[in-house]
Amino acid sequence: MDNPFKKRATEYISDPQGLLSLLSAEPLKVFLDEDEQFDRVVIVVGTPGSGKTTIAKLFEFDTLVTLCSSVNNAGVGLRQLAAVLHEKKVLVDNIPRFLAYRLPAGSSLRDIWELPYQDAVKHALLRSFIQARAALGWMRRLERAEVRIADITIIPREDAESQAELLNLSDPVKFRDHARVVEEQIFRVITALVPPREEELAQLPVPIQYNLFDSIRAFRVPRIPGVSEVAAELQPMIILDDAHELHSAQFGDTDLWLRNREIKLARWVLTRVDAIGHSDFRRALSEAEQETKSGTTPQRDRIIKLMQRERTRVAFRPIARDVSRKYLAQMPIFTRRGLDSLDRCLREDAPTISQTNLKALQAEVHRLEKSPKLSPKKIRAIKSAVPEHLKTDVATAVYRILLSRELRKTPQDDLFGVDEDLEPEEESSRTKPSVVIGAEIQLLHEFDRPFYFGFDRIADCSTSNIEQFIGLAGSLVEQIEAKIIKNKDSSLDAREQHKVLMERALDTMRRWDFPHCDAARRLVAFIGQRCIEKSREPNAPLGEGANAFGILQAEMDRFQETAPALAPVLHYALAYNALSLKENYPCKGKIWCLFELGGIPSMAHRLPLAKGKFCEGKLADLLGAISE
Repeated sequence: MDNPFKKRATEYISDPQGLLSLLSAEPLKVFLDEDEQFDRVVIVVGTPGSGKTTIAKLFEFDTLVTLCSSVNNAGVGLRQLAAVLHEKKVLVDNIPRFLAYRLPAGSSLRDIWELPYQDAVKHALLRSFIQARAALGWMRRLERAEVRIADITIIPREDAESQAELLNLSDPVKFRDHARVVEEQIFRVITALVPPREEELAQLPVPIQYNLFDSIRAFRVPRIPGVSEVAAELQPMIILDDAHELHSAQFGDTDLWLRNREIKLARWVLTRVDAIGHSDFRRALSEAEQETKSGTTPQRDRIIKLMQRERTRVAFRPIARDVSRKYLAQMPIFTRRGLDSLDRCLREDAPTISQTNLKALQAEVHRLEKSPKLSPKKIRAIKSAVPEHLKTDVATAVYRILLSRELRKTPQDDLFGVDEDLEPEEESSRTKPSVVIGAEIQLLHEFDRPFYFGFDRIADCSTSNIEQFIGLAGSLVEQIEAKIIKNKDSSLDAREQHKVLMERALDTMRRWDFPHCDAARRLVAFIGQRCIEKSREPNAPLGEGANAFGILQAEMDRFQETAPALAPVLHYALAYNALSLKENYPCKGKIWCLFELGGIPSMAHRLPLAKGKFCEGKLADLLGAISE
């Protein structure tokens, strides 16, 4: 395989065995956290590259069969994957529990909306088309697993005898043929140069009204070759992928239709943030009660599952590490050198700043020490608080921060007020790790000292997004590969890593091409500049520094009425990892809403990666930022 980091590798692999070789068990441990994900409609919402399609491909029946048939002779990775799927009851006794089919919501489904019919007719056509394609998809998945169609038993719902007769559920061959005819007739209508008149639809050879989902309960197969020699009952599962490509009216109708509690299928709808309303998305982010529609009850009839809420910064690191190992294993140039981990190729010893710059920094420190407000005893106490293991430049920068903090604490400054953001001084002699990071951020801005290097920081820059991590790691892998080809040392030092990642971040932001992307750039630039100013304050009041802008939650609660121009900009900025939103955040006796920069914008503005530290402002500031 070519360098799999250069593309979303799982998107281009149709072979189940090849797909399984790249999959990590780590994301599944977090994603499959609710038992009820299979008994009602689940709207899976994620940013591009968050892993929606990859998980959908894993759940497809032929992929699960391949996993079950090879797990006994497989490596550790596949066994871990199978173990997680058993724990989450996707597999039972090494037999798939579901007969899943992934239906991409491509142009054919969207094109139904362009037909010259009433909305009710277009919705009916879409529902029939989805159900017919699902029926054929299930049959194809069974055939790929070498299950004879004639040997299948299709089990209808107990009270659906009449519908079962119309759908030919008693004869799987006739059932498939019927579904094929329905799909073909609807496809002819969609692709016709001149679509038939609405009244002519009733005159087609076979009725195109096809109601399968509320009539079927399970498929029973006598055996699954290579997996089980005993009969297995499989619950049908439909996964509608890329549902954001549907028209908004189609998406809303499909969502409402699939909430029907008479449907006994497992059903997932995978979409980007674009397809759901901004209010719904914010409510889901804050884990508040979902808005009901047409008598439905939130969480009772559907679940909105946000993939970008699934992982903390630290929790994403093992996922990124596992993904990188699997991708490197596909590259012979690395395996021949025994390089099975990206960690081994990324050095974490940062270079110190130049002697000239160090002398300038030390001169500033000496100037602070001469202040009459600092006694020799206090200076000795501050020096003793600087960790001994730090390099000279970082230690000096930490010392400068502590001196600046002490000077701001003196009674003389009380006339002008004390900065409320100032971190309280610890009684012990230890300096907080956040202050060390804050010193590194200041050295980055003042002297271009590398900061973005080492595996953990690369993972942290990815905003818990697998595709974003693969893109960042891929840029580094490409450099390492070039060094190996030239027979040079196969590792990258801190400066090389930092340079590559900064270039990647700036290029990614230049290539943003989503709706309202120009306004989103202006919004990000404003927040970034405010955070830079806060992070560079001499006393580092926020420790490591800021990467978010905070407004009072009360302002945010009414922003769609008072600042409607911001809503679409924010919606797409959230959808494409430019920003994340943290509402109802308590700090300093107030409740805030934080607009946090994503990993890529944080890098581009040379800001820290930890969350929760913000500079304060008003909603009007954000409105001014997005204006031309």
